[in-house]
Order: sequence, then structure tokens, then C-alpha cells
Amino acid sequence: MIIGLFILGIGYLYSFASGVKNDSINKRYELKLKDSIILLKITNGLWIHSEDSLATVKIDGFQWIFQYKNEITDSTDIYDYQIIDKTIENKIKSLTLTNKSDTLEYELDYLTDKNMTLIYLPRGNFHNYTRID
Repeated sequence: MIIGLFILGIGYLYSFASGVKNDSINKRYELKLKDSIILLKITNGLWIHSEDSLATVKIDGFQWIFQYKNEITDSTDIYDYQIIDKTIENKIKSLTLTNKSDTLEYELDYLTDKNMTLIYLPRGNFHNYTRID
């Protein structure tokens, strides 16, 4: 935050010295902030894993709930998620799942209303899901 204010201050001084309007500097700065952090949402519903038909994920708002057929879902299976576009150039989207006891990190490789492919970052393995509901 302090660095950002410092950069904005330098931009202000530069624009004053060069005769460039302050508004154009501020607009460029705001655009850069907007482009560097973009939040995305996954379509609500039940998503089934392509390699294990008993494994599903229920998406409800910004909640991610791991479910496995014939097993009881408890609080450790429920996560809040956020997707952040980390870089403009590489289009890397980070999916972070968090709950009280755990944080899971994925890269979002592909996402539509019906299909989703994730890369689990510690191991690098792919998880493919299809929305069934």
C-alpha cells in the first residue's frame, strides 16, 4: 500500500513537471490495479470427478464442498474458495480453498459452465470435473 502511494506520488510529480493531466495518471493506475486482480466465480451445482464417479464437489456461492458417495460430509470437507487472476500476460488463475484447518492451492487450467480442469499445485496432478446438476 505504501509502495503504491509512493508510486502514485512520483507519477503525480512527473505529470505536474511534464504537463500531463493528473486524471490520466490516476486512470492508468486504477486500470493496472483492476487488471492485476480479477475475481471469478464457478457455476453453482454438483460437479463430478472424471476419474472417480463417487467423488463430487458441490459449489454453492463461494463455498466448495467435497463429497464422497456413502460418506458423511463434515466441516473439514467445506471450504471457501477464491479465484484470482495473478498475471495479465500468462493468464494464470489461482484457486485457493480455505477452511479453519486447511488451505489447498490449485491452478485453474480450464473453466466453463459445464467443465473444469484443476492442477493441484503440490503434486501437479490434474483433476477434471463435469457439472451434472
